[in-house]
Amino acid sequence: MADPVIGAHQRSLSDVLRITPLDSRIAASLAFMQANLGRTLSMRELGRTCGLSESRFRHLFRLDTGTPRKTALTRLRIQYAEALLTTTDTHTKEIAARVGLPMSTFMRVFKVHRGTTPAKRRLRSTSLRSAVDSKTQIADSETF
Repeated sequence: MADPVIGAHQRSLSDVLRITPLDSRIAASLAFMQANLGRTLSMRELGRTCGLSESRFRHLFRLDTGTPRKTALTRLRIQYAEALLTTTDTHTKEIAARVGLPMSTFMRVFKVHRGTTPAKRRLRSTSLRSAVDSKTQIADSETF
């Protein structure tokens, strides 16, 4: 079942990861990672999804993307978590679970990648939405 949040806010893998895989098997493994963020994904499983051994997958993934699998998976998880934080009222603990990270790890990793805590990111997003809504209401009232 497709997640409406990730569907509505999904950017291309090359935008999220800052890479464009050349090997179609690696591109397929990245898509599989993106579709299964809440699960633990082993090298063996990812290799099998694209018909490669674990060692060959590890080698090709790094060669093609220039980044380790774990780094790519973390970037995908943080991008999805940020979309959830800024577009839903889902509790942070639930978001951490949906991206497959324990709460303490999620908090630390989010701050490392985004430079702020999940709560502050959500608050900033809420403040921005409120400001836009206020400006829209003022503009609407001035047109009548």
